[in-house]
Amino acid sequence: MQILFAGPFLFAAALTFLVCASIPSWRKFAISLPVGILAFGAGALISFIAFASLMYRFHQTGPANWYYLIPALVGGLLFAILAGSITYGLISHLHWLTLKIGAAFSALCSSFAVATLMLIILHLHPKLVSSRWYIWLLAFWYTVMCVPITMLAAQNSESFRPLPRPSTSQPSPIN
Repeated sequence: MQILFAGPFLFAAALTFLVCASIPSWRKFAISLPVGILAFGAGALISFIAFASLMYRFHQTGPANWYYLIPALVGGLLFAILAGSITYGLISHLHWLTLKIGAAFSALCSSFAVATLMLIILHLHPKLVSSRWYIWLLAFWYTVMCVPITMLAAQNSESFRPLPRPSTSQPSPIN
């Protein structure tokens, strides 16, 4: 049941990472935007539960109408902005090796998520049911092609840093 709610956010985050990682000027947002998308899903769920509990506390029981959607959207948006901003700031202070491992892992996970989505879509397509080996071949080709993409992302990991990393050796103001 939880995957029905989390699945679209996972796939949207994976696609966002792959799009941002493939455009050089957007790479500085490639890690913080997917975190914001995932935080939106969690924040919307938490806000919905909090609002529903509050309505139950004030004896406003009944079917969940559309007015339950507004607090969920606002809460999700606040969570997304907060998590994305924190991640954006933290990335600029990461060690180069941590950033390299994070970029490679993010690229690999995003690629596998997109490959899974391709398999699900192609498998459910009614005309392709009789020729399933094409689906597996396409998914295998996509997965094999993702390994070089992951290596390129890890090799150029400094472009994922939004701000220049502050140097640890600063001159002393006192001479």
